[in-house]
Amino acid sequence: MIEEIKDIILLKCLFNEEKDRYYPIINDYTKVYAYKIDNKYVSFIVGQILYENAEIIDIYVTPEYRRKGIAKDLLKTIIENKQVENITLEVNINNKNAILLYNSLGFKEATIRKGYYNGEDALLMLKRKYKYIVFDIGGVLIGSKAGRWYLTPMLLDITKGIDRDKVIYLLQKYYDYVRADKLIKTVEEEYEMFTKFYTKILEELNLDTNLAKDIAYDKVYTTNEYFLYDDVKRTLERLKDKYTLLILSDNFPAINSYLKEYGIYDMFDRIYISSLYGTSKYEDKFFDIMINEYNIKEGEALFIDDGEKKIEKGFNKGLDVVLLDRENNKESKYKRITSLDELEV
Repeated sequence: MIEEIKDIILLKCLFNEEKDRYYPIINDYTKVYAYKIDNKYVSFIVGQILYENAEIIDIYVTPEYRRKGIAKDLLKTIIENKQVENITLEVNINNKNAILLYNSLGFKEATIRKGYYNGEDALLMLKRKYKYIVFDIGGVLIGSKAGRWYLTPMLLDITKGIDRDKVIYLLQKYYDYVRADKLIKTVEEEYEMFTKFYTKILEELNLDTNLAKDIAYDKVYTTNEYFLYDDVKRTLERLKDKYTLLILSDNFPAINSYLKEYGIYDMFDRIYISSLYGTSKYEDKFFDIMINEYNIKEGEALFIDDGEKKIEKGFNKGLDVVLLDRENNKESKYKRITSLDELEV
């Protein structure tokens, strides 16, 4: 349990753990929180908050309670303060475990302070609180029931008995018919596009091409192809009152209907769909549309996608990025999580 402490004497036993610790002065700008287990204080954090800026002055966990997530919970008391936008702290440059913890919470290395700790260097770290959280859709919010986009239940049924690898090969072969950077502004245009796409596939399989319209209808006008990941709604509920939530997706107009049916459409402040602009996340233009409309500054937005090349593009545009690897089978030079429940902001 975390308590805000007004009387520092309550923590005297913790401050006495190390001879060089001090008693912070409690004033209007200083915040002290302590972690209590079984009616015993085992940890504390001291921070100073002045308008939108905060500094972590000290954090301490008694040895027997370390590596149990207590320090992270205490840090969140400062991070989640609605007044705070920027947070700084110093850490011994050799304290690798602490640096990893701070990195996991979004702190970045700012500069080195030479000889700060009795001759040892300190790392000054900075966290700017995000104003915007940007989500991809496919692989992040929704998944494909068949494990392959555009492989709808109706297409699976019609091609029953045909080698599935051959069907997947044809989906890839005619992918140019349904590229997400095509200029498709209406659901009707989307339906026509997918009708042509499935017609080509049925032709190659020597199947009745008249069925292409039915498959396209199933693709565009129903949610039969998809499922909503079970961590999505609770994540959006956790974030929606703290951040501006955006979607940046290589997709088509019908996706809005899917989001409405899943009950998450209204949780987003703005949804950017690539086909409405004739571009994709492989191009700067799509990112620039969103960045310019919201005047997003470097470090103000976190972008979550399941594609390495797309998050690299976002990173190059000044966004902080996270690769969501739900199958836990990807490598990334960027921060990687396997569930939205792991998202730390």
